[in-house]
Amino acid sequence: MDWRLEGLLDGLVARHATTQDAAILDLIEATIGEIQAAQWQEAGVFRNSGAEGNPLDAGMPHEPAMLAAVCRALTCLEGAGRAIPAAWEAMIVRYVERHLMMKLWNKLLETFNDWAISDFDRYNIASVAAALELLVALGERTGRLDEYRRFIEGAARSLVTLQVTEGPLAGGLPPASDSRGGVSPFLAARALRGLRAAERSGAFVEAGQAAARLAAFLARQCRPEGAGIVRMLYSGRKPSTGPVPAGAVAYIAETLIQSGEWTDRDEGGLILTGLAERQQPTGAMTAWRGRPGVWGQACRRPDLVDVMPSTDWQCMLYPFLARLASADVPFRFQAGACQPVRRRCRYVGRGLHFYEDAHEIRLSGMFGTKLYRWEKGRNWCELCLL
Repeated sequence: MDWRLEGLLDGLVARHATTQDAAILDLIEATIGEIQAAQWQEAGVFRNSGAEGNPLDAGMPHEPAMLAAVCRALTCLEGAGRAIPAAWEAMIVRYVERHLMMKLWNKLLETFNDWAISDFDRYNIASVAAALELLVALGERTGRLDEYRRFIEGAARSLVTLQVTEGPLAGGLPPASDSRGGVSPFLAARALRGLRAAERSGAFVEAGQAAARLAAFLARQCRPEGAGIVRMLYSGRKPSTGPVPAGAVAYIAETLIQSGEWTDRDEGGLILTGLAERQQPTGAMTAWRGRPGVWGQACRRPDLVDVMPSTDWQCMLYPFLARLASADVPFRFQAGACQPVRRRCRYVGRGLHFYEDAHEIRLSGMFGTKLYRWEKGRNWCELCLL
């Protein structure tokens, strides 16, 4: 129950906007139903929302980001004439009132913490921005925007306070309030929607100006090849060139298109073309590129993490691709039946054979030893000897 569902719901909404397929509405309803079933009623939080930290609940920024996407999905369902169960909206209100505002609001800093036992002098921009998105979306749906206004104003102010005002990083935001001199473009992009939401609410007028500065910063970082965004930028030293997930590149492009900084056809199409080379014959997108470089390894074969498809940040590819599927861009991704993938790779210094088709993913040693097998659709792999 993390921001993978944010990407899934936003992608389904974008697909329905272009296809008007009623089956997509059924998928949206089923997904929201699964989210509702995962909520702890008393606390308002959700099971397994800690992403890589699972099994945990109360994950940030995952829960508010996911529920903000639920709000957008409810608007889509209403526009298509679907009835909205009262329990779905109650689920969101329960989370906001019992957890977000009651336990995560930092009265000292007037912004949101990550956890109920967080440090009282630190906050993360992605979590604060996701909370902003959710509060504004829910306030607009329920007519309770005035009740949330002081929370929106404080959270937006805490983001604007951190924004870099001059130099090559002007417009960017550090990952957290205690970060020293570094800006991550794809984490900073998470703040753009939150600032736009705060601007829309009218609770903090400076949010709109900050959003414009952030959008300009993000646009400067993107390169046409679609993989040129660096991991971390610094004002006084060279940037960190570690691998950036393709989904993060797509998320930046999507936020820039939504903000009006870019157009679907022009810059969005260039990013799409650059990301296309990451798609494998199965239809999956490789998550990373150059992962061995993180550990100082230089090898001819890609790392397993470069080869193995995953969700995490990759979920952000879905709404971006769904949006551009209807745009008049000069490139289309691979189409047709799923084809098997066979590649050699490395993992912790050992050579592996990777295989994927429509039904399974397998890994074996260089001499055929079976090391891993996952049948798609199952919750767990049946073999893992890595």
